[in-house]
Parts: sequence; structure tokens; C-alpha cells
Amino acid sequence: YDCDYYETRDSAYCGHSEIATNCCFCGGGNTAPTTPTQQPDPPTPTQPPSTQPAPVDAPPTSGGPCSDILPLPGNWGAGGLYDCNYYEDRSSAYCNNIEIATNCCFCDGGNSG
Repeated sequence: YDCDYYETRDSAYCGHSEIATNCCFCGGGNTAPTTPTQQPDPPTPTQPPSTQPAPVDAPPTSGGPCSDILPLPGNWGAGGLYDCNYYEDRSSAYCNNIEIATNCCFCDGGNSG
């Protein structure tokens, strides 16, 4: 889920530190774009990562809309807490990480067609 999801539900979600820190509607988040000087680290999950296997790379097909491959593997998805929209809203530098590049449409990954 991303900040938009929580914002449309209830401001009580701002009581969760991860949401309060990362979402603009709670007073967190980034108000100005930043240029990272190094490759960002994945967020530290508050719950154990999903035990689902990592997605298998599928060859892209042309001509159709792209869909992100979810859930993101390992700590990148934090058991469903973070998705491609979360990383896209922060920086294209996340595309330097193979898990994000492979699974997220904004990095030319995901599934097309």
C-alpha cells in the first residue's frame, strides 16, 4: 500500500511511525525532490517479509500496458507494506536495485501485455 491508500482511509494511520514519517498527509514524506548520491537501501520492515517466493522473470511482451510484479521480494516489499509506487514516488535511483528494476514498470520492469 502507498500513502494515497492510507490517506483515503483514515488519518488515524498517522499514528503508525512508518506512515507518519513517509506520508505527506501526516506531515512526513519529501516535499522536494532529492538527488541521491548513493544507491538507497531498502526500508527496514516492521513485520517479517512474506514467505512467498520471488517472482520469476517473464520476458516482456510489447504493445500492452505494464503491470508491476507484486509483492516485491524480500525487504523491498516488507510483507506488502511497500510497492513500486512507494519507490517511484521517492527516486528513480531505486531502479539501480535489481529487485525494483525487474518488478516495477517505472524502471522498465514488470509485465507488459
